[in-house]
Amino acid sequence: MTFLNASLLAGLLAIAIPVAVHLISRRQPRRVIFPATRFLQHRIESSRSKLRVRRWWLLALRILAVAAFAVALARPQIETAMAPRWFAVGLLGMLGAALLAMAGAAMAKGQSAKLRYGLAAAAVVALLAAAITGGATAAGGPEISVGDDLPVAMAIVIDNSIRTSRIASPPDADEPNPATPVIDQMRGHAQWMIGRYPNDSRIAIIDRSQRPAAFAVDVGSANRQIERTEPLSLTRPLSERIDAAVRLVRSSDLQRRMVLVITDLTTQSFPDSEWADATTETLLSQDPPIRLQILDVGTNPAGNRKLSPLVISDVTPPRLTPTAISTLLQWDGPPQRSATDGDAGRSVTVEMQLFDTSAPQSASLPIIRDSQTVLPPLRSVDRTTVNLATAATRVLLSVPPLEVGTHHGLVRILGDDELPIDDRRYFTLQVRPAASVLLVAADRESAGVIGGALTAPLAIDNEAAEYNIEIAELLPSKRENYANYEAIVLIDPVEPSPAVVADLEAYLAGGGKLISMLGPSLGRVATDASAASFPQGTLRRWRIPPPGTFLEIARPNHPAVLSLGDIAGGVPWNLFPINQYWQLQTQPGDTIVMRYAGTDHPALVDRRINRNAADPNGPENGGIHLILTTPLPALAGQSRGWNDLFAGTDAWPAFLLVREMMQSLIDAQRGTHNLSITDLPSIPIVDLGRGKAPATQVDSPADTADRSRIVDQSFQMFPPIGPPVPLRTSGPIATIGNVETPGTYWLRGAGTTTGFSVNLLPNQTDLTRLDPAKLQDWFGPQQYDLVRNRDELREAEGRGAPTRPLYGWILLLMAGAFVLEQVLSNRFYRSDRTAAIGSAKPAAAGPSSVSKFASEQRTVAS
Repeated sequence: MTFLNASLLAGLLAIAIPVAVHLISRRQPRRVIFPATRFLQHRIESSRSKLRVRRWWLLALRILAVAAFAVALARPQIETAMAPRWFAVGLLGMLGAALLAMAGAAMAKGQSAKLRYGLAAAAVVALLAAAITGGATAAGGPEISVGDDLPVAMAIVIDNSIRTSRIASPPDADEPNPATPVIDQMRGHAQWMIGRYPNDSRIAIIDRSQRPAAFAVDVGSANRQIERTEPLSLTRPLSERIDAAVRLVRSSDLQRRMVLVITDLTTQSFPDSEWADATTETLLSQDPPIRLQILDVGTNPAGNRKLSPLVISDVTPPRLTPTAISTLLQWDGPPQRSATDGDAGRSVTVEMQLFDTSAPQSASLPIIRDSQTVLPPLRSVDRTTVNLATAATRVLLSVPPLEVGTHHGLVRILGDDELPIDDRRYFTLQVRPAASVLLVAADRESAGVIGGALTAPLAIDNEAAEYNIEIAELLPSKRENYANYEAIVLIDPVEPSPAVVADLEAYLAGGGKLISMLGPSLGRVATDASAASFPQGTLRRWRIPPPGTFLEIARPNHPAVLSLGDIAGGVPWNLFPINQYWQLQTQPGDTIVMRYAGTDHPALVDRRINRNAADPNGPENGGIHLILTTPLPALAGQSRGWNDLFAGTDAWPAFLLVREMMQSLIDAQRGTHNLSITDLPSIPIVDLGRGKAPATQVDSPADTADRSRIVDQSFQMFPPIGPPVPLRTSGPIATIGNVETPGTYWLRGAGTTTGFSVNLLPNQTDLTRLDPAKLQDWFGPQQYDLVRNRDELREAEGRGAPTRPLYGWILLLMAGAFVLEQVLSNRFYRSDRTAAIGSAKPAAAGPSSVSKFASEQRTVAS
């Protein structure tokens, strides 16, 4: 134990004052010789004993009140870890005082000496035990250093998620204040907290970036870190940062340790999936224990409009073809008023803008001019006004026809709200030259049906079609000619020769794309598992009795069937029966995309081919082979009757399946240019340096020369914020690394401009508040304090301190002693006054001898 003001213990000398007052004010009894009262001497002695006990108790209470006041002024402190021992000392002292009071009561009532002395002895033992225990605790405890001017090891964790860019009024404002960004409020609280401690404190500022947790060099450095703290789109888990703060503070040799978390207390900062397995509670309870202070600066949303992720009908649209883009306009806040209220604020305008790269002056953009990034100008291409009558309203916009190239744009909400960051969504479209596709079929009519499905609504020979379709009855005779096609479709193929199988395997190993629609022309009636068979694997013709079977999607997230899962009500595959198919034995690494209903037989298989080891500059993952084990379109010849997928006038499921299969192959190696903030951007080099990809990557000498030209180039990346970043690539894919800001990223290299768009995740700007009761499950009931303002923070600050003050307890003891002294003294002195009044009355009424004796007794007692 120690004292903040030890010199004030001299006030203990004031206990002499009540002793002196007691001795001076004591009245001497008058001796009256009255022989008639000798038989009552025993009664008189008993009364004197009561008076002595009362006087001693009055003296003790007065001494205790004065001593407690003097000790309270000295502000005693005890170590938090030793609090249970001091609590035991207090209990022993209270027990001793209670036993002493019982001994006094027994003496006053004339109880037996055995009882009186037994209680007194027990009281002495209890008081001695309290004194010995207290002395041992004080001597054995560690040295305590206390004082507001002592240094502290403190870590301030700032929850600077992207939601802190929100503009809102402070939650502790007594009256309406101008709204300010939440991040500014967090900075103000952090700087105020640092200013309350001496300069030799160890301060750590920990945000949700990847920067390691460490103490600042000095207080000034900590303040500069606070000023540089900005809202982040890409953040580390808050539980991870709090754990790092606790470990850092515990590693300090300073006795005062503190961890302060400044947060908006939203469900996105405290997700159940993250905190359910967190070890923060165990970490806080370790020795020495640390109490967490959580400052909540969040408020309920007053009204935030936001856009959901964009749904783009085709991210690689054909040349001069419009593209539809849809999104949900959402409302986060109090419920909207009905339309009858005439609230004009519910009318919201959504606009689509494109960067105009067609103008001659935009050919060299983006560029750095006068230390500023100059981008192509934005132009509005579509706009619509919707009535936000519900929590979410669908918005449909259209991108105009575009020329070949990379086109960037955005969709935004006009007007301001409390969280502007989610009012915009960015997109990138890749308009490419028509992809070369070879359709190989003995029946040209069947090939025409498949080709028409791929180029619809345009004709096969239309120059504006997305695919440049070529129809042939046989595959190319020379292996190098395969390089002219980005994809090849085998429609009801015949059994290929070993040379053709070798050419197809080389084509796939070099990154080619192949679709095989197996039908009756394969002609295999027995098991053939030879390595030269194509496709590789055991095949057997399988017939289904009426009414047949139908297709079922086994892998809904596969690109070939992904869009089919978004169709309202699902795809009615059961209306298109299948009567025959080839049973295919899958190979290691195969992905079963679709099955036949009621069986485990694969209907559509995605087979990935390993890259060509002889070509180090080839594609990373080789080619893709999609195998459909029933023929399409199955409208003529021997294939007719195998299935009804293209039969009838409403065969749209098979129509979409063919288009999606081809689209998934063409886009597989082009990468995606529309990313979320957590994705790792990987952009094909052909998009950067040349603008048009070669058809495939096979053993073509000319193609190898072209590829060697693009695998080692320098590029510049222009992010939405900040200076351009140089990039150097040495392979067919440029891996950008983590991006930290949503927006459009421009890439320039070798005279060609491309890029990609990055958007926030849909839940990153969710302002839903967290139920504070969950904090108790994650941190423990006694290991954190949730506060809303600085006053509450001051009160909670000492609960986790290494020492605890006894000031309040001692003042309570002084107040109790004073009250008991007043009660006892009033009863005692009232008896004296009553006795004096009774002795002054005349004896006209002829009092009896007993009344005279009582009067004399009181006189003697006084």
